[in-house]
Amino acid sequence: MANLDARAVGIVVFIAGGLLVFQGSAGLDLPKIAYMAATVAIVAAAGLRLVRDRTILAQQAALISWLSVSATFLAMTAISLVVATRNGTPLTDWLRDATPYAMFAIAVILWVDGRSLPRRFFGTILVASGLLAAISFSIEWMGRRNILDLPIDRLILPTGILASSLLAYAAARAMRAHWASSVAWVFLGGATLGMFFVTGTRSALLLVIVPIVVAVASRRGAARIVGVSGGVLAIGLATSVLFTVTVLGVPTGPAPAPTPVASATTGASPAPAAATTKPNPIGERIASIQTGVADPASDASFSERIAQTKAAWEVLASHAVLGTGPGYRIQWTSAVRGPMASYTLDTPLVLLSKFGLLGAVVLAWLLVVYARTLWACRHGRSARFLTLVGFGTVFVIAGLLNSPFEDKGLSFAILLILGIALAPDPPSRNSATQAQATRMQPAL
Repeated sequence: MANLDARAVGIVVFIAGGLLVFQGSAGLDLPKIAYMAATVAIVAAAGLRLVRDRTILAQQAALISWLSVSATFLAMTAISLVVATRNGTPLTDWLRDATPYAMFAIAVILWVDGRSLPRRFFGTILVASGLLAAISFSIEWMGRRNILDLPIDRLILPTGILASSLLAYAAARAMRAHWASSVAWVFLGGATLGMFFVTGTRSALLLVIVPIVVAVASRRGAARIVGVSGGVLAIGLATSVLFTVTVLGVPTGPAPAPTPVASATTGASPAPAAATTKPNPIGERIASIQTGVADPASDASFSERIAQTKAAWEVLASHAVLGTGPGYRIQWTSAVRGPMASYTLDTPLVLLSKFGLLGAVVLAWLLVVYARTLWACRHGRSARFLTLVGFGTVFVIAGLLNSPFEDKGLSFAILLILGIALAPDPPSRNSATQAQATRMQPAL
């Protein structure tokens, strides 16, 4: 029991500590150093337990596959230090930018070490941290877009990946639960989706695909598929409308024209625009989508992504094998702010620009192992299978816009999702009764 408690404590410290310390400034301060030291101690203890665990090799090939994923990420991160040093990248910049990739490897190790923990443990943490992440995400982006003036700009790390993982988990549970419990999960998923809607980010609109994919993958009856997916979307929209009406006030007049918005990853704040009407995030997003479809070149956000993608491609072309290493500042010209330089860009090519073809190989192996895990869980279309389907959908959506690994919340999400999907099933009452009867039989 002591080992189980140590594993659980280590996972909680890793997730809760990361969500707290990384929500602050981007600099390397004392809380971050303390967290990193604690994480090193936690993963060292986990590694020692795994070395002593002789059941891994004989137990499941899947565990070995996931440990190989962790090893490849650690090796890639170590190699990138040499590459970054040769490119003149300061050590602090490399450490700050390479941290999410090392954390992903650590998360996998902690999951393998704590794989025998109950599914409820991982599920409870995902619900609590996912809700806080969704709230923090909405608070930060409403502040960035001048939608709402709040005394705080976030609660914890505003990780969209972790919040989206809760949406996938809620949809999966709603599809497999009884109707009473299903309604509760639908409301949870809808509320989470609604917190994305109120931010006015167009990328959040892609998340409507998640409950639909999960519902269809379940192969349940049409009534359940339509009820769950439609219910999540309806509650998400109702949450956004209710927020717009009650908190911002009923919008008067047409939605104002969209203004240039800062990137979610570069962190630059947009210049406040004068407005004659109250903010209407729903109307603004609809108007901006219409403008973007009619004239993509006039969309400032789209132009920014194109410029950053071109810059990342040029860097990749000149450093194809190993990339530039994390922390290398890529330069591009913004149509709004002029010459810019950042090591984090809004483009799917950012991982390849940092790690080159080596990063592509590591990513490909991760996808292969995840697909094999998903295939192994397909029987019965259980909630664990649907959870993996939903999280995979979230990962693909995030990968279409930028690199999911730039979000530190991905490490926490993969740990919790694997813990939920691959946790051992509790013994049934029949097996427990039979075992008790066997113990009570007199020895012959």
